[in-house]
Amino acid sequence: MRTTAVRDRVPRRAVRPRTPAEKAFCALGPIAEAFVTGAAAAGHTRLGPELEQLAALEAAHGREVLLAALERAVSFGRWRAADVRSILDAGAGTPPSPPGRGRPGAQATHGADQAAGRLRHRPIRGRCTVTAPTPALAPDLHAGLRRLKLAAMRTLAPELLLTAKTQRWAPEELLRTLVEAEICARDASNTRHRLKAAAFPVAKTLEEFDVAASSIPRATFDYLASLEWITAHENLCLVGPAGTGKSHTLIALGVAAVQAGHWVRYFTAAELAETLYRGLADNSVGRAIDTLLRADLVIVDELGFAPLDDTGAQLLFRFVAAAYERRALGIGSHWPFDQWGRFLPEHTTAVSLLDRLLPTASWWSPKASRSACGRPEAKETSCWPPPETSTWSLTGDHRGARWLD
Repeated sequence: MRTTAVRDRVPRRAVRPRTPAEKAFCALGPIAEAFVTGAAAAGHTRLGPELEQLAALEAAHGREVLLAALERAVSFGRWRAADVRSILDAGAGTPPSPPGRGRPGAQATHGADQAAGRLRHRPIRGRCTVTAPTPALAPDLHAGLRRLKLAAMRTLAPELLLTAKTQRWAPEELLRTLVEAEICARDASNTRHRLKAAAFPVAKTLEEFDVAASSIPRATFDYLASLEWITAHENLCLVGPAGTGKSHTLIALGVAAVQAGHWVRYFTAAELAETLYRGLADNSVGRAIDTLLRADLVIVDELGFAPLDDTGAQLLFRFVAAAYERRALGIGSHWPFDQWGRFLPEHTTAVSLLDRLLPTASWWSPKASRSACGRPEAKETSCWPPPETSTWSLTGDHRGARWLD
């Protein structure tokens, strides 16, 4: 298999030019030395006439262009002056254009630009891509790719066609490269679309969360980061005082889910109640809930920061009941379960709500002694009873729930 690394292609012994022609040629730099050494290793003993032709090519095309062509010749394993001339005739010896000037696909989408950058700066299946100005794609092919909405393929096709012709790629290799570029661009575009639809207030990642400074066990954090609970339609409830990383954890898990291909929607409790309230005007609450539950994970943060009236509590229960065992919910609240009656008007509503949340829930109460998200440490509070003394157990059989602290 061919290699693009010069030092792996030729012997590591230092070049020792003897004739004036060899000394003048090696003075061009390491690429010229690699060419001479590789030619000698390949059995080309009469280098004098070859070097004279290369000197003529330098005079005709310039030193920088010749060095670019020599570099490609070395990477292809070509050791003749005729091979260097063929590379120059194909335009592959021209130095790369500055970014944004004559570069194919300068107006492409962000995902196509990322794919093009990877294709330009790394070898593809052991070969180098062409960075020279390339001819435009045929109008019928351009129109066909546009009609099929293959933006990345349309952007990269002119460059890769010239690369394949110069480097003698197999047809399936060219097709594979174009398909990989299109898939990469579409994956990036879909991720951006899902991230925008999630409506996160800020960007957070799991890497930014200091597990060592939090009360959550490493095994539990790894389970949450695996996102298996989302596909299992389990719920995650985080309860604890301000500054202990509840919102950070929920948003970071949501971002990770988006990057893994899940659809996510983020709300504060007030925003969710307002969204459901708007459906009362035209009796479309059911349709609004169905629209929200198209997401694989719905995050409801800051639950209990503001009290809910009877209508708001009933709408919240209706939403949670509709999501029960159908979708995963992420809940963040600073109230422990036995005190949810402080922001819900009816005790029966709180009992019914917890009865839908907890049977399939993983819940975690962060300790208030230290902060895992870089905020000032919260003060200790006495409103955190252990789970065995919490009155939420009156809501029914919750043996399926797991305490994560």
